[in-house]
Amino acid sequence: PFGGGIPNAVQVSWGGAVILDQTNVSTFLYTESVFSNLAPTGASTELKFGFREDTDLFQFDDVLVEAAASQAVPEPSTVFLLASGLAVSFGCGWRGPKEAR
Repeated sequence: PFGGGIPNAVQVSWGGAVILDQTNVSTFLYTESVFSNLAPTGASTELKFGFREDTDLFQFDDVLVEAAASQAVPEPSTVFLLASGLAVSFGCGWRGPKEAR
């Protein structure tokens, strides 16, 4: 196990707000931490990790950040293609399918 020396500390911040703050944690094996429903604070949001381990070391691995489905923003090119396609369709007098006679 790693991270058993005292003093030790782990801190995680999202957009300047501390979301995890642990000090003098006893010896531990692999620990998974999941943080969800974190709203972005702007066009880019800083995710910051801080560690202290004076007598041993921490192993840190596998950081994954995903946008929630409701927060997904379409690419500007997708919006442009959709808008230009609609403009061409209506600009050329598109009337939809002809009715069967």
